[in-house]
Amino acid sequence: MLSAVLAGAACSSGSGSGSGSGSDRPEADDTTPADDQVDQNSDPLPNVAVYYQGIDAGEDLSKLGDVDYVVTVRQADEAAAVDAIHTTGAKAFRYVQSYWFPSNREYDGFDIGANLDQAFCETGNKPRIGREPNGVPWYFIDANERVVREMFAQLLDELAGYGYDGIMFDRGLAALTGADAERAGIWHKSSTCTDDPVEPGATLADAYVGLMSEVDGAGLELFQNYGFSPFHPLLPFRPDPADPACHDDPYAAECSHIDDGMEHVDLWLNEAVALPKDELFEQSYETNLAGETHPEFGGKVVGLITEGTLKGDVSRRAVYYQYARSRLFAIPVAVFTGDDECGGNDGLCNRHGIYRELNDLDLGEPLSDEPTARACTGDSDTNCVWSRRYDGGVVVANVSEESRTAEIDLATEDCTVVTELFAGTLVADGNCVDTIDLELPPWSGRILRFGNA
Repeated sequence: MLSAVLAGAACSSGSGSGSGSGSDRPEADDTTPADDQVDQNSDPLPNVAVYYQGIDAGEDLSKLGDVDYVVTVRQADEAAAVDAIHTTGAKAFRYVQSYWFPSNREYDGFDIGANLDQAFCETGNKPRIGREPNGVPWYFIDANERVVREMFAQLLDELAGYGYDGIMFDRGLAALTGADAERAGIWHKSSTCTDDPVEPGATLADAYVGLMSEVDGAGLELFQNYGFSPFHPLLPFRPDPADPACHDDPYAAECSHIDDGMEHVDLWLNEAVALPKDELFEQSYETNLAGETHPEFGGKVVGLITEGTLKGDVSRRAVYYQYARSRLFAIPVAVFTGDDECGGNDGLCNRHGIYRELNDLDLGEPLSDEPTARACTGDSDTNCVWSRRYDGGVVVANVSEESRTAEIDLATEDCTVVTELFAGTLVADGNCVDTIDLELPPWSGRILRFGNA
Protein backbone atom coordinates (compact mmCIF):
# COMPACT_ATOMS: atom_id res chain seq x y z
CA MET A 1 0.00 0.00 0.00
CA LEU A 2 1.04 3.58 -0.56
CA SER A 3 2.52 4.82 2.69
CA ALA A 4 3.41 8.35 1.62
CA VAL A 5 -0.06 9.91 1.57
CA LEU A 6 -0.25 13.60 0.74
CA ALA A 7 -0.86 15.95 3.66
CA GLY A 8 -4.11 17.71 4.49
CA ALA A 9 -7.08 17.99 6.81
CA ALA A 10 -9.71 15.32 7.33
CA CYS A 11 -12.98 15.52 5.47
CA SER A 12 -16.23 16.42 7.20
CA SER A 13 -19.57 16.25 5.45
CA GLY A 14 -23.20 15.61 6.20
CA SER A 15 -26.28 13.99 4.77
CA GLY A 16 -28.73 15.43 2.29
CA SER A 17 -31.89 14.70 0.35
CA GLY A 18 -33.35 15.29 -3.08
CA SER A 19 -36.81 16.28 -4.25
CA GLY A 20 -38.36 16.25 -7.72
CA SER A 21 -39.41 19.44 -9.48
CA GLY A 22 -40.36 20.67 -12.90
CA SER A 23 -37.94 23.63 -12.97
CA ASP A 24 -36.01 24.78 -16.02
CA ARG A 25 -32.43 23.67 -16.68
CA PRO A 26 -29.71 25.19 -14.50
CA GLU A 27 -27.46 27.78 -16.10
CA ALA A 28 -24.49 25.43 -15.99
CA ASP A 29 -25.65 22.54 -18.16
CA ASP A 30 -23.49 19.40 -18.18
CA THR A 31 -26.12 17.18 -19.73
CA THR A 32 -25.69 17.77 -23.46
CA PRO A 33 -23.51 15.17 -25.21
CA ALA A 34 -20.41 16.75 -26.72
CA ASP A 35 -20.19 16.39 -30.50
CA ASP A 36 -16.48 15.73 -30.37
CA GLN A 37 -16.49 13.49 -27.30
CA VAL A 38 -13.86 10.74 -27.47
CA ASP A 39 -15.46 7.33 -27.02
CA GLN A 40 -12.57 5.97 -24.97
CA ASN A 41 -14.81 3.71 -22.87
CA SER A 42 -16.76 1.69 -25.42
CA ASP A 43 -17.05 -1.05 -22.80
CA PRO A 44 -18.51 -0.40 -19.33
CA LEU A 45 -15.95 0.42 -16.67
CA PRO A 46 -14.83 -2.60 -14.67
CA ASN A 47 -16.12 -2.86 -11.12
CA VAL A 48 -13.35 -3.84 -8.72
CA ALA A 49 -13.45 -5.14 -5.15
CA VAL A 50 -10.27 -5.34 -3.07
CA TYR A 51 -10.84 -7.97 -0.37
CA TYR A 52 -7.81 -8.61 1.83
CA GLN A 53 -9.44 -11.20 4.08
CA GLY A 54 -9.55 -14.96 4.33
CA ILE A 55 -12.00 -16.74 2.04
CA ASP A 56 -13.34 -20.11 3.16
CA ALA A 57 -14.36 -22.93 0.85
CA GLY A 58 -17.85 -22.29 -0.46
CA GLU A 59 -18.02 -18.81 1.08
CA ASP A 60 -20.76 -16.60 -0.35
CA LEU A 61 -19.07 -13.48 -1.70
CA SER A 62 -22.23 -11.95 -3.10
CA LYS A 63 -21.79 -9.19 -0.51
CA LEU A 64 -19.04 -7.79 -2.75
CA GLY A 65 -21.62 -6.97 -5.40
CA ASP A 66 -21.60 -7.34 -9.15
CA VAL A 67 -17.87 -6.97 -9.69
CA ASP A 68 -15.56 -7.88 -12.53
CA TYR A 69 -12.38 -8.27 -10.47
CA VAL A 70 -11.72 -9.38 -6.90
CA VAL A 71 -8.21 -8.79 -5.56
CA THR A 72 -7.36 -10.88 -2.52
CA VAL A 73 -4.39 -12.01 -0.45
CA ARG A 74 -2.67 -15.30 0.39
CA GLN A 75 -5.28 -17.90 1.32
CA ALA A 76 -5.20 -21.09 3.38
CA ASP A 77 -6.93 -22.86 0.48
CA GLU A 78 -6.05 -20.95 -2.68
CA ALA A 79 -8.15 -23.08 -5.04
CA ALA A 80 -11.24 -22.77 -2.82
CA ALA A 81 -10.82 -18.99 -2.64
CA VAL A 82 -10.56 -18.79 -6.42
CA ASP A 83 -13.70 -20.91 -6.79
CA ALA A 84 -15.61 -18.62 -4.41
CA ILE A 85 -14.53 -15.59 -6.40
CA HIS A 86 -15.33 -17.17 -9.74
CA THR A 87 -18.79 -18.08 -8.46
CA THR A 88 -19.55 -14.34 -8.37
CA GLY A 89 -18.61 -14.07 -12.05
CA ALA A 90 -15.47 -12.06 -11.28
CA LYS A 91 -11.86 -12.66 -12.18
CA ALA A 92 -9.64 -13.61 -9.25
CA PHE A 93 -6.44 -11.63 -8.66
CA ARG A 94 -3.88 -12.47 -6.00
CA TYR A 95 -1.75 -9.89 -4.15
CA VAL A 96 1.94 -10.80 -4.54
CA GLN A 97 4.72 -9.15 -2.57
CA SER A 98 7.58 -8.24 -4.90
CA TYR A 99 9.61 -5.65 -3.00
CA TRP A 100 10.62 -6.85 0.48
CA PHE A 101 10.09 -9.84 2.76
CA PRO A 102 10.08 -10.47 6.53
CA SER A 103 13.10 -12.24 8.00
CA ASN A 104 11.21 -14.21 10.66
CA ARG A 105 8.93 -16.37 8.51
CA GLU A 106 8.34 -17.85 5.11
CA TYR A 107 6.06 -15.95 2.76
CA ASP A 108 4.96 -17.24 -0.64
CA GLY A 109 7.90 -19.63 -0.77
CA PHE A 110 10.49 -17.02 0.19
CA ASP A 111 12.32 -17.46 3.49
CA ILE A 112 14.70 -14.56 3.14
CA GLY A 113 15.85 -14.74 6.77
CA ALA A 114 17.31 -18.18 6.07
CA ASN A 115 18.53 -17.21 2.60
CA LEU A 116 20.09 -13.77 2.84
CA ASP A 117 21.76 -14.32 -0.53
CA GLN A 118 18.33 -13.53 -1.98
CA ALA A 119 18.43 -10.03 -0.50
CA PHE A 120 19.58 -6.78 -2.11
CA CYS A 121 22.94 -5.40 -0.93
CA GLU A 122 23.74 -1.71 -1.11
CA THR A 123 27.42 -2.23 -0.23
CA GLY A 124 29.51 -5.37 -0.06
CA ASN A 125 27.66 -8.51 1.03
CA LYS A 126 25.53 -6.90 3.71
CA PRO A 127 21.79 -7.19 2.94
CA ARG A 128 19.90 -3.92 3.08
CA ILE A 129 17.07 -3.74 5.63
CA GLY A 130 14.02 -1.91 4.34
CA ARG A 131 12.07 -1.59 7.59
CA GLU A 132 11.90 -3.15 11.05
CA PRO A 133 8.28 -3.29 12.33
CA ASN A 134 8.25 -4.61 15.90
CA GLY A 135 11.99 -5.19 15.62
CA VAL A 136 11.67 -7.68 12.73
CA PRO A 137 13.92 -6.83 9.76
CA TRP A 138 12.34 -6.84 6.32
CA TYR A 139 14.91 -7.19 3.54
CA PHE A 140 14.66 -5.85 0.02
CA ILE A 141 14.53 -8.74 -2.44
CA ASP A 142 17.22 -8.95 -5.13
CA ALA A 143 14.98 -9.57 -8.13
CA ASN A 144 18.00 -9.55 -10.44
CA GLU A 145 19.37 -12.71 -8.79
CA ARG A 146 18.53 -15.55 -11.15
CA VAL A 147 17.38 -17.95 -8.43
CA VAL A 148 14.98 -15.28 -7.13
CA ARG A 149 13.56 -14.65 -10.59
CA GLU A 150 13.09 -18.40 -11.06
CA MET A 151 11.31 -18.65 -7.71
CA PHE A 152 8.94 -15.88 -8.73
CA ALA A 153 8.24 -17.61 -12.02
CA GLN A 154 7.45 -20.81 -10.11
CA LEU A 155 5.15 -18.95 -7.70
CA LEU A 156 3.26 -17.35 -10.58
CA ASP A 157 2.86 -20.74 -12.28
CA GLU A 158 1.47 -22.17 -9.03
CA LEU A 159 -1.03 -19.33 -8.70
CA ALA A 160 -2.13 -19.84 -12.30
CA GLY A 161 -2.56 -23.51 -11.46
CA TYR A 162 -4.94 -22.65 -8.64
CA GLY A 163 -7.04 -20.81 -11.18
CA TYR A 164 -6.08 -17.20 -10.54
CA ASP A 165 -6.63 -14.95 -13.52
CA GLY A 166 -4.07 -12.36 -12.52
CA ILE A 167 -1.90 -10.97 -9.78
CA MET A 168 -1.36 -7.57 -8.21
CA PHE A 169 2.13 -6.27 -7.56
CA ASP A 170 2.47 -3.78 -4.72
CA ARG A 171 5.04 -1.07 -3.93
CA GLY A 172 5.47 0.04 -7.52
CA LEU A 173 6.15 3.67 -6.61
CA ALA A 174 8.85 2.70 -4.11
CA ALA A 175 10.53 0.18 -6.40
CA LEU A 176 10.46 2.30 -9.55
CA THR A 177 11.11 5.77 -8.12
CA GLY A 178 12.20 5.47 -4.48
CA ALA A 179 9.62 8.17 -3.69
CA ASP A 180 7.96 6.48 -0.77
CA ALA A 181 8.00 6.64 3.01
CA GLU A 182 11.26 4.77 3.63
CA ARG A 183 13.20 6.78 1.01
CA ALA A 184 15.70 3.95 0.72
CA GLY A 185 17.68 5.63 -2.04
CA ILE A 186 18.44 2.38 -3.86
CA TRP A 187 15.86 2.31 -6.68
CA HIS A 188 18.53 3.45 -9.16
CA LYS A 189 21.30 1.21 -7.76
CA SER A 190 22.43 -2.34 -8.57
CA SER A 191 22.84 -4.91 -5.82
CA THR A 192 26.48 -5.42 -4.86
CA CYS A 193 26.04 -9.08 -3.92
CA THR A 194 24.29 -10.58 -6.95
CA ASP A 195 26.01 -13.88 -7.78
CA ASP A 196 24.15 -14.78 -10.98
CA PRO A 197 22.47 -11.71 -12.47
CA VAL A 198 19.61 -12.05 -14.92
CA GLU A 199 20.73 -8.77 -16.48
CA PRO A 200 24.25 -7.54 -15.57
CA GLY A 201 24.09 -4.15 -13.90
CA ALA A 202 20.30 -4.04 -13.63
CA THR A 203 19.09 -1.63 -10.97
CA LEU A 204 16.44 -2.42 -8.37
CA ALA A 205 13.89 -0.61 -10.59
CA ASP A 206 15.00 -2.53 -13.69
CA ALA A 207 14.73 -5.83 -11.83
CA TYR A 208 11.22 -4.93 -10.64
CA VAL A 209 10.19 -4.43 -14.27
CA GLY A 210 11.77 -7.82 -14.94
CA LEU A 211 9.38 -9.36 -12.41
CA MET A 212 6.49 -7.65 -14.19
CA SER A 213 7.55 -9.45 -17.37
CA GLU A 214 7.35 -12.81 -15.59
CA VAL A 215 3.60 -12.31 -15.21
CA ASP A 216 3.21 -12.52 -18.98
CA GLY A 217 5.13 -15.79 -19.01
CA ALA A 218 2.69 -17.31 -16.54
CA GLY A 219 -0.28 -16.33 -18.69
CA LEU A 220 -1.64 -14.03 -15.98
CA GLU A 221 -2.90 -10.45 -16.08
CA LEU A 222 -1.09 -7.78 -14.07
CA PHE A 223 -2.78 -5.27 -11.78
CA GLN A 224 0.04 -2.87 -10.90
CA ASN A 225 -0.15 -0.73 -7.78
CA TYR A 226 1.89 2.37 -8.60
CA GLY A 227 0.61 4.26 -5.56
CA PHE A 228 -0.36 7.20 -7.75
CA SER A 229 -1.79 7.20 -11.24
CA PRO A 230 0.97 6.64 -13.82
CA PHE A 231 -0.55 9.66 -15.59
CA HIS A 232 -0.16 12.08 -12.68
CA PRO A 233 1.12 15.37 -14.16
CA LEU A 234 3.92 15.70 -11.61
CA LEU A 235 4.73 12.01 -11.06
CA PRO A 236 5.12 10.44 -14.51
CA PHE A 237 5.78 6.72 -14.78
CA ARG A 238 9.27 5.22 -14.75
CA PRO A 239 12.06 7.75 -14.17
CA ASP A 240 15.19 6.49 -15.88
CA PRO A 241 17.50 4.96 -13.23
CA ALA A 242 20.44 5.39 -15.61
CA ASP A 243 19.95 9.17 -15.75
CA PRO A 244 21.96 10.93 -13.01
CA ALA A 245 19.50 13.84 -13.20
CA CYS A 246 16.87 11.51 -11.68
CA HIS A 247 18.88 10.19 -8.74
CA ASP A 248 18.28 12.97 -6.22
CA ASP A 249 14.80 13.76 -7.46
CA PRO A 250 13.07 11.29 -9.79
CA TYR A 251 10.50 13.99 -10.61
CA ALA A 252 12.90 16.82 -11.41
CA ALA A 253 12.12 18.61 -14.66
CA GLU A 254 15.41 17.53 -16.19
CA CYS A 255 14.90 13.83 -15.29
CA SER A 256 14.23 11.63 -18.32
CA HIS A 257 11.69 8.81 -18.37
CA ILE A 258 11.33 5.43 -20.07
CA ASP A 259 8.14 3.52 -20.72
CA ASP A 260 9.28 -0.10 -20.58
CA GLY A 261 7.06 -1.93 -18.11
CA MET A 262 3.79 -0.45 -19.30
CA GLU A 263 3.42 -3.21 -21.86
CA HIS A 264 3.05 -5.75 -19.04
CA VAL A 265 0.22 -3.93 -17.22
CA ASP A 266 -3.50 -4.59 -17.69
CA LEU A 267 -4.84 -2.45 -14.81
CA TRP A 268 -3.27 0.23 -12.60
CA LEU A 269 -4.09 1.01 -8.97
CA ASN A 270 -4.12 4.64 -7.83
CA GLU A 271 -4.21 5.06 -4.04
CA ALA A 272 -4.33 8.85 -4.28
CA VAL A 273 -7.50 9.12 -6.36
CA ALA A 274 -9.02 11.77 -4.05
CA LEU A 275 -8.31 13.63 -0.83
CA PRO A 276 -10.46 15.41 1.79
CA LYS A 277 -12.17 18.72 1.11
CA ASP A 278 -10.43 20.57 -1.74
CA GLU A 279 -6.91 19.24 -1.20
CA LEU A 280 -4.94 19.14 -4.44
CA PHE A 281 -8.19 19.39 -6.37
CA GLU A 282 -6.58 20.67 -9.54
CA GLN A 283 -3.97 17.90 -9.53
CA SER A 284 -6.50 15.14 -8.95
CA TYR A 285 -8.76 16.68 -11.61
CA GLU A 286 -6.00 16.57 -14.23
CA THR A 287 -4.82 13.13 -13.14
CA ASN A 288 -8.24 11.49 -13.11
CA LEU A 289 -9.24 13.06 -16.41
CA ALA A 290 -6.06 11.60 -17.94
CA GLY A 291 -7.01 8.23 -16.44
CA GLU A 292 -10.32 8.53 -18.27
CA THR A 293 -9.06 9.68 -21.65
CA HIS A 294 -5.71 7.89 -22.05
CA PRO A 295 -5.81 6.15 -25.46
CA GLU A 296 -4.57 2.81 -24.08
CA PHE A 297 -5.45 2.81 -20.39
CA GLY A 298 -8.59 4.94 -20.39
CA GLY A 299 -10.89 3.46 -17.73
CA LYS A 300 -8.18 1.07 -16.51
CA VAL A 301 -6.64 3.18 -13.73
CA VAL A 302 -8.56 2.02 -10.66
CA GLY A 303 -8.87 4.42 -7.74
CA LEU A 304 -8.85 2.99 -4.21
CA ILE A 305 -10.36 4.93 -1.31
CA THR A 306 -8.58 4.03 1.93
CA GLU A 307 -8.13 5.26 5.48
CA GLY A 308 -5.04 6.99 4.15
CA THR A 309 -6.83 9.01 1.46
CA LEU A 310 -9.62 9.75 3.95
CA LYS A 311 -7.07 10.95 6.54
CA GLY A 312 -8.69 8.81 9.22
CA ASP A 313 -12.31 9.87 8.72
CA VAL A 314 -13.81 6.57 7.55
CA SER A 315 -17.44 7.67 7.90
CA ARG A 316 -19.98 6.97 5.20
CA ARG A 317 -20.34 10.68 4.43
CA ALA A 318 -16.57 11.02 3.91
CA VAL A 319 -16.47 7.95 1.68
CA TYR A 320 -19.33 9.23 -0.48
CA TYR A 321 -17.68 12.62 -0.84
CA GLN A 322 -14.40 11.12 -2.05
CA TYR A 323 -16.21 8.61 -4.23
CA ALA A 324 -18.26 11.36 -5.89
CA ARG A 325 -15.18 13.55 -6.29
CA SER A 326 -13.46 10.62 -8.04
CA ARG A 327 -16.44 9.53 -10.15
CA LEU A 328 -16.78 12.95 -11.67
CA PHE A 329 -14.53 11.09 -14.09
CA ALA A 330 -15.21 7.87 -15.98
CA ILE A 331 -12.76 5.79 -13.96
CA PRO A 332 -13.26 2.69 -11.79
CA VAL A 333 -13.17 3.33 -8.03
CA ALA A 334 -13.01 0.75 -5.22
CA VAL A 335 -13.68 1.41 -1.54
CA PHE A 336 -11.66 -0.14 1.32
CA THR A 337 -10.19 -3.66 1.41
CA GLY A 338 -12.69 -5.59 3.52
CA ASP A 339 -15.11 -5.34 6.43
CA ASP A 340 -13.56 -7.01 9.49
CA GLU A 341 -12.01 -3.82 10.97
CA CYS A 342 -8.63 -5.62 10.86
CA GLY A 343 -9.67 -7.78 13.81
CA GLY A 344 -9.50 -4.76 16.10
CA ASN A 345 -5.74 -4.42 15.67
CA ASP A 346 -4.20 -1.01 16.20
CA GLY A 347 -2.62 0.95 13.39
CA LEU A 348 -3.63 1.74 9.85
CA CYS A 349 -6.64 -0.31 8.76
CA ASN A 350 -8.38 -0.22 5.41
CA ARG A 351 -11.08 -2.82 6.12
CA HIS A 352 -13.91 -0.54 7.24
CA GLY A 353 -16.77 -1.86 5.16
CA ILE A 354 -18.05 -3.02 1.81
CA TYR A 355 -20.06 -0.54 -0.24
CA ARG A 356 -21.95 -2.96 -2.42
CA GLU A 357 -24.13 -0.25 -3.96
CA LEU A 358 -20.98 1.45 -5.26
CA ASN A 359 -19.42 -1.82 -6.40
CA ASP A 360 -22.60 -2.49 -8.39
CA LEU A 361 -22.67 0.94 -9.97
CA ASP A 362 -22.84 1.17 -13.76
CA LEU A 363 -23.37 4.76 -14.81
CA GLY A 364 -22.71 4.13 -18.48
CA GLU A 365 -21.04 6.66 -20.76
CA PRO A 366 -20.37 10.27 -19.76
CA LEU A 367 -22.37 12.78 -21.79
CA SER A 368 -19.84 15.60 -21.61
CA ASP A 369 -16.09 15.89 -22.03
CA GLU A 370 -15.49 17.01 -18.45
CA PRO A 371 -17.35 17.75 -15.19
CA THR A 372 -19.25 21.00 -14.92
CA ALA A 373 -18.89 23.56 -12.10
CA ARG A 374 -21.65 25.85 -10.83
CA ALA A 375 -22.46 27.92 -7.75
CA CYS A 376 -18.78 28.66 -7.09
CA THR A 377 -17.66 30.54 -3.98
CA GLY A 378 -16.43 34.02 -4.87
CA ASP A 379 -13.86 33.86 -7.65
CA SER A 380 -12.81 30.30 -6.85
CA ASP A 381 -12.55 27.82 -9.71
CA THR A 382 -12.49 24.91 -7.25
CA ASN A 383 -14.98 25.57 -4.44
CA CYS A 384 -18.04 24.85 -6.51
CA VAL A 385 -20.80 22.31 -6.99
CA TRP A 386 -19.38 19.88 -9.53
CA SER A 387 -21.45 17.42 -11.53
CA ARG A 388 -21.21 14.99 -14.43
CA ARG A 389 -24.10 13.46 -16.32
CA TYR A 390 -23.85 9.86 -17.55
CA ASP A 391 -26.21 7.62 -19.51
CA GLY A 392 -27.38 6.01 -16.31
CA GLY A 393 -27.14 8.70 -13.67
CA VAL A 394 -25.53 11.84 -12.31
CA VAL A 395 -22.58 12.40 -9.95
CA VAL A 396 -22.62 15.55 -7.80
CA ALA A 397 -19.97 16.84 -5.38
CA ASN A 398 -20.18 19.98 -3.26
CA VAL A 399 -16.52 20.98 -3.03
CA SER A 400 -17.08 23.83 -0.62
CA GLU A 401 -17.67 24.58 3.04
CA GLU A 402 -21.13 26.02 2.35
CA SER A 403 -24.42 24.14 2.06
CA ARG A 404 -25.86 24.25 -1.43
CA THR A 405 -29.05 23.30 -3.21
CA ALA A 406 -28.30 22.19 -6.75
CA GLU A 407 -30.94 22.02 -9.44
CA ILE A 408 -30.11 18.93 -11.49
CA ASP A 409 -31.73 18.50 -14.89
CA LEU A 410 -31.73 14.78 -15.72
CA ALA A 411 -31.93 15.55 -19.47
CA THR A 412 -33.64 12.29 -20.31
CA GLU A 413 -36.14 12.08 -23.15
CA ASP A 414 -38.82 11.10 -20.66
CA CYS A 415 -39.01 11.53 -16.92
CA THR A 416 -37.39 8.74 -14.93
CA VAL A 417 -37.31 7.15 -11.50
CA VAL A 418 -34.15 8.12 -9.60
CA THR A 419 -32.38 6.44 -6.67
CA GLU A 420 -30.13 8.53 -4.41
CA LEU A 421 -27.52 6.05 -3.22
CA PHE A 422 -26.22 7.81 -0.09
CA ALA A 423 -29.63 7.68 1.57
CA GLY A 424 -30.58 4.53 -0.30
CA THR A 425 -33.97 5.99 -1.19
CA LEU A 426 -36.04 6.80 -4.23
CA VAL A 427 -36.24 10.49 -5.05
CA ALA A 428 -39.76 12.02 -4.94
CA ASP A 429 -41.17 8.83 -3.41
CA GLY A 430 -40.38 6.94 -6.58
CA ASN A 431 -42.35 9.21 -8.86
CA CYS A 432 -41.08 9.90 -12.34
CA VAL A 433 -39.07 13.16 -12.40
CA ASP A 434 -37.04 15.14 -14.90
CA THR A 435 -35.43 17.67 -12.53
CA ILE A 436 -34.20 17.32 -8.95
CA ASP A 437 -33.45 19.90 -6.28
CA LEU A 438 -30.58 18.25 -4.43
CA GLU A 439 -29.60 19.43 -0.95
CA LEU A 440 -25.83 19.27 -0.51
CA PRO A 441 -24.15 19.78 2.88
CA PRO A 442 -20.59 21.10 2.92
CA TRP A 443 -17.99 18.75 1.44
CA SER A 444 -20.56 16.17 0.38
CA GLY A 445 -21.08 13.86 -2.57
CA ARG A 446 -24.17 12.24 -4.01
CA ILE A 447 -24.76 9.61 -6.66
CA LEU A 448 -28.07 9.65 -8.55
CA ARG A 449 -28.84 6.46 -10.39
CA PHE A 450 -31.68 6.16 -12.87
CA GLY A 451 -34.12 3.37 -12.04
CA ASN A 452 -35.15 1.56 -8.86
CA ALA A 453 -32.61 0.52 -6.23
